[in-house]
Amino acid sequence: MLRNNSDKTLRPITSAEVETHSSENDAWLIIDGYVHNITQFLSEHPGGKEIVLPYLGKDATQIFSSETEHAHSQAAYTILKKYRIGVLDGKTTTDRVAGSEYLAGLVDVKKAMVPQVWRLGDNYQKWIHTQTGLEKIIIFDNFLEKLSRWPWYYIFFMWLPVITYLLYLSIFVNNVTVVRAFSFWVAGILIWAGVEYYLHRFIFHVQTSSPVGNLFHFFIHGIHHITPTDSTRLTFPPFFALFVGSALYRFYEIFVSPELGGQALFAGSATGYLFYDTMHYYFHHGEVVPWMPELLKKMKTLHLNHHYKDDTKNYGVTSPAFDWIFGTMGSQK
Repeated sequence: MLRNNSDKTLRPITSAEVETHSSENDAWLIIDGYVHNITQFLSEHPGGKEIVLPYLGKDATQIFSSETEHAHSQAAYTILKKYRIGVLDGKTTTDRVAGSEYLAGLVDVKKAMVPQVWRLGDNYQKWIHTQTGLEKIIIFDNFLEKLSRWPWYYIFFMWLPVITYLLYLSIFVNNVTVVRAFSFWVAGILIWAGVEYYLHRFIFHVQTSSPVGNLFHFFIHGIHHITPTDSTRLTFPPFFALFVGSALYRFYEIFVSPELGGQALFAGSATGYLFYDTMHYYFHHGEVVPWMPELLKKMKTLHLNHHYKDDTKNYGVTSPAFDWIFGTMGSQK
C-alpha cells in the first residue's frame, strides 16, 4: 500500500530488479520504500562513494536514517528525492521531505531568481538551506545572466600575473630581500586561511530577511549553496574578486608598507585564494582516489557536510584549523 499520492507517478519495482543494479555505473538502492538511481550522485557523496557502495542494490534505509552512524539532514532528503525512479513493490513509503514542499514551491527555478528572492522575506534562509542541490538556476532574465557564469579556472589567468608582478615589485623595485619577501609571501598564505574563515562564517552566512539583505546574501554565497555542483558559479566573479582583492590590498598597506614587504604579503594571500578555490572546485567536482592523503579526504568530507548536513559547521576550506580553534568543527562522517 502506498502512503503518498505523488507515488502514483512512480512505477512499482521488485527487490529482485533492484539487486541487478549494484555497480558504480548502474547504482540503485532503496530508502524509505522508494527506489533511487544514484549513479550520477555517487562521486558527489560527502563521505565518498566508498560509504555507499556496499548498499547498492539493497535497502539502505537503516543506515541512511541512523543518527549515530551517518546522520543526514533535511537537505540530504531533498536531494535524494530527485533520484527517485520507483517504489518498492508491495511496500509502504515514507516521504521525509513532504513537510518542506511548501518551501520548494515558493520559487520557480525555471524563472529568474532576483525578483523571487526579493520577495521571500523571512522564508529566504529556510529556502536557501533546505533546497540545496539544484543543478542550474537562472539569476537574471537579461544579458547579465551570461556575466554571472565563469569557468572556475579563470582565477589563474587573473591572479597569477598579479602575484608575479607584486613579487617583482617587492624584490626588484622596493628592494625587499628575497628571504623577507618569501617570508611575507608564506605569511600571506597563512593569513588568507584566517580571512577565508572569517568571511565564510560571519559574512557569507549572515542571517538576513529584508529584500536587500536577502539579495546581498544570495549573490555572495546563497547561489553556491543552492547550486553547489554548478562549476560555472563556484568562484567569485572577476568584478567581485577585484573589489575584495583591492580592499584587502589597501588594508594590508595600513599595516605593512611596500618597502617592508606588503606587496609580497598580499601576493601570498592571493596565492592562498588560488589554493582555496582550486581545493573548493575539487571538493565539489573531484572524486576521492586511493592515493589521496587522508587529510585531504577528510577535508573534502568536512566541506560537503557543511553543504549537506550542517551549514553552521566546517567553514574552513583550505584548512580545518580555525574550525578546530573556534569550535565549529563538525562531523567527519
